[in-house]
Amino acid sequence: MSYFVKIFVVAGISVQRQSSVEFSERRRAEDAQKLQKKAIKTNMISMFGAIIACEQNDVEALKVVIDKNQFDVTSAVNGNYEAYPTKWSLLDIAINLNNVKCALLLQERGAIESFQFNTLEKRKKAVAEALEMSRTKFSELKKAPHSRDHDKRMSSLQIHLSLLKQMEDFLEKTVKPKMLQSVSVEAISHSRALIQFNYKEPQPSIVLKFKIQWSDTEDFKTVIGEIMEPRPLENRIIIHNLEHGKHYFFTISCVGVNGESKPMVCWPGRIEITSFDDGEKRETWSDRQESMNKLMEDVDKHRQSLVWQRVFPMEINGKKRKNGFRELFSASTKLSKHVHHGVYLAALIYTEGKVLVTVDDCVPIVPVDENVTQVSKDDHHWLIKMSMCWDQINGLMDVNPSAYSNNVSLSFRNKLINAAFSMQEALGIRNIGHIHYMPLIYDNCFFLLTVRFIEPTVTFQTITLRWMPFNKLLRKKMPTPAVDNMTKQLLNILNFYEASQIQLQRGLYVGYLKLHSSLNSIRVVVPDVLPSMLPFTRVRDNPHLTREEWEWIKSIDLNETFYATKAQERIHSDIAHAIHRLLNELDIDPDLVPGTRLYHAEIVQPDDNTTVLLILPRADDVCSAPTGSTKTTEYIESKRQCNSVPMPVFDMIHFLTYQTNFLTSYCKLSIFLEHFMMISQFEQRKCLLENDSKVYKNQTEILMEFQKRLEEIWQNARWISRVASEARDKHVKVSKNAIPLTRFMTALPRNPEEVRKEENERESFRRVQQRRRMRLELLGDRLASRDESDTDEEYEFVMSNDPNPRTNGFLKSEQPRSALNSPQQSYRDIDSVYRRRRKVSTDLALALSNTSLNNLGVVEEKNLTPDRPQIKEDKIFLETINVMVGFDCQVAKGTKIALSVAQSTEAGEVVNFVIEQIAKSAAGNDQEITLADGNELCLVAAIGQRERRLKNETVIQRLDRTWLKGNFLIRKKDGFMNGEDIANESLV
Repeated sequence: MSYFVKIFVVAGISVQRQSSVEFSERRRAEDAQKLQKKAIKTNMISMFGAIIACEQNDVEALKVVIDKNQFDVTSAVNGNYEAYPTKWSLLDIAINLNNVKCALLLQERGAIESFQFNTLEKRKKAVAEALEMSRTKFSELKKAPHSRDHDKRMSSLQIHLSLLKQMEDFLEKTVKPKMLQSVSVEAISHSRALIQFNYKEPQPSIVLKFKIQWSDTEDFKTVIGEIMEPRPLENRIIIHNLEHGKHYFFTISCVGVNGESKPMVCWPGRIEITSFDDGEKRETWSDRQESMNKLMEDVDKHRQSLVWQRVFPMEINGKKRKNGFRELFSASTKLSKHVHHGVYLAALIYTEGKVLVTVDDCVPIVPVDENVTQVSKDDHHWLIKMSMCWDQINGLMDVNPSAYSNNVSLSFRNKLINAAFSMQEALGIRNIGHIHYMPLIYDNCFFLLTVRFIEPTVTFQTITLRWMPFNKLLRKKMPTPAVDNMTKQLLNILNFYEASQIQLQRGLYVGYLKLHSSLNSIRVVVPDVLPSMLPFTRVRDNPHLTREEWEWIKSIDLNETFYATKAQERIHSDIAHAIHRLLNELDIDPDLVPGTRLYHAEIVQPDDNTTVLLILPRADDVCSAPTGSTKTTEYIESKRQCNSVPMPVFDMIHFLTYQTNFLTSYCKLSIFLEHFMMISQFEQRKCLLENDSKVYKNQTEILMEFQKRLEEIWQNARWISRVASEARDKHVKVSKNAIPLTRFMTALPRNPEEVRKEENERESFRRVQQRRRMRLELLGDRLASRDESDTDEEYEFVMSNDPNPRTNGFLKSEQPRSALNSPQQSYRDIDSVYRRRRKVSTDLALALSNTSLNNLGVVEEKNLTPDRPQIKEDKIFLETINVMVGFDCQVAKGTKIALSVAQSTEAGEVVNFVIEQIAKSAAGNDQEITLADGNELCLVAAIGQRERRLKNETVIQRLDRTWLKGNFLIRKKDGFMNGEDIANESLV
């Protein structure tokens, strides 16, 4: 009887539990269904709001709806559009109503033109179908009995019908989009080209896509390829699968609802799909990694041999790590807090705003050897490599460490390995971080500190560790002065660790190589905020150098006459401006500039996205000998926002940032080979039997051969030591390795054909101007009477109606952005949120170009913000003007000065620059220097009997070309019409 009772009870419980599960599952299903219905309802409400916003062209309301609900902007809409045979989207509504701003917003959020609306005929057909169906439905509603709901539906449908009629009217009289304002093209790889463009928004017609064609002839008689690209989120399109070694011309057209705009030729016209290393055998990073992998395979194969397993049996088994419940409580015995004497291993493990500390509120510390207070450079560098591969520890630990007590290096490294293993056990993690490049020393305490960031979700299964806010730790009083001193340095160490992991964004850069030597090391100068790279400045977004560009840079050393192509002119200008900026930021003495060189024997490519051209000081100055204390050198570099690190440390930081896998493989092999080679040599010396000695000798030779191969791979990758050796060599001819900057920065020789072409353009322009002579004479009278109180609006309108033969320039984009995203422009940009506008030093420009007072150049660089990618700036288009001195000063009145002004140079800058150069020329002639007051002077444009006084902020190149062909005069503001005697020349 009891047996059946038990069965009944068990069965009852089982049935009850099953019922509970079914009820719970049903409840969850109902809740999920309710949530789904609620989501659908919310989506419908948000979609309805988006439709209303598109129909009313309320872009702000549309933005709020999209941002708040995050629904798919490409999905088909509901409401009145749902019943139509053609599926409508929000973009279709905005396009058919010509609501340009709403269409732009939708395109920015990923909306693209659908296949059902990709032609004008399809759009007209869809709108006609919608009109017919809506009119039929409206007629049916008229016949139905009236009610409040019925009247609402009729009113809504009537509004919808009016919108459809607007769409029909618009599609009947659509206009084509306008041409782009500027467009450029450049090769970015062995088979790809990048097109970047800019145009003014909003256009009268919505741009839906772009049509790109390319040809191998300038007249485009034969079109090789064509693509139709939807409007990208960024104004850039990449063309793939181009034939390497060929040259191309590209055009781009805006495609709208009713056709396309006129095609615009991409500047600079002809480009080559080539690379600077064409025809050369260069070892790439993939080649180096492949060589490393092959070496690792050979080493692993040797480790599996019977001889190796007999000689090193414990290397295969390794030391077993202790596990179990005891480890949870034994960790506290491995950590120290009372540190007074010796070498210690410490760990800075941190997360967002917190640091891992022990129960004693200090970072984990493990003793290495309390009887010594120094660590050799070799042992410290060995430990740095060891910190790149902590998983190697088990294979390196020896069961009997006292066996190598007679070998100082082996014994100490075994102690380091044991301390690291103890730290792993104490923290409960295998990777305890990277060793800081510099040990922390206080009295007789020597700290080796590891640093690692850990995600907040990681938990530590020990009762002796906890997270503490970083600020609280810094305020704590530590048990000993040594630990207290180490804790105070943690913030700087953490900042260095964070900065060393920052990569340069994709682009071409110019870097400056500077070394400092001391008694026992050579140190590399690096930026404080980016220790993985030399002091740098950005040249352009594109890291790819074509053969055409690189051949031009190398050919500047030759004494033959070369005429630069447009692509070569652009790269020359880009690099020249970058060099100006870099030398100015580094405060390089202008007297040292003539000896500075552009290194062209090698191009540094840390990875596939970064290319660096190197600037070298004079051979005597590449590596500065110690002239005082190290602190003096550090102080000088700190004024430049730079620091210096040992060259081996720079290699480790640099490769860890840009080639992590390569560095990790190298460190694993180096640690392994070096460790067991030392053991083999030690055991060989201890052997009493000749056969045993031969076995260990054979293993040593094999390991040395492996190490030789490894060092060959490593030395080929260490570009900085190779470049530094060549840069310091005083016996090598400069022309074989580098270009003197004084030669590189000189003006480019003009191609006679280009000059003739430009003269033809000027002649065509002159003829156009002659046909408008009457209007220009009336305009000249108005401009001559215009004073500083006038505004520029009327003049801007006049310029927009005057033709200009040089309209294929590039407009500046001066939208400041945060520099915290990545260091793109310059190493000084990383710490600033917004880059302030500043100008290149004209003194430095004068020193670099080696010009005289009769051939001065004014170059301005306003937008130095790391706002990339960005349309190519107009700085490469220089205009030569003649400026005459029209006031009493150290030079004679009427002295003519030829200036090359950029498209952004202002009148006030020309005045200030000429004043400074006049003062400098007077100083050179031992005359008394009297610097004129720039506030009393102004720049005047003079043509014939007409004279126009310019405001200081007037941009020179934005003047009408009639004025640019005349002369410019610097005179006092109260000396009206002084140009009659000085600048009154006939128009040429």
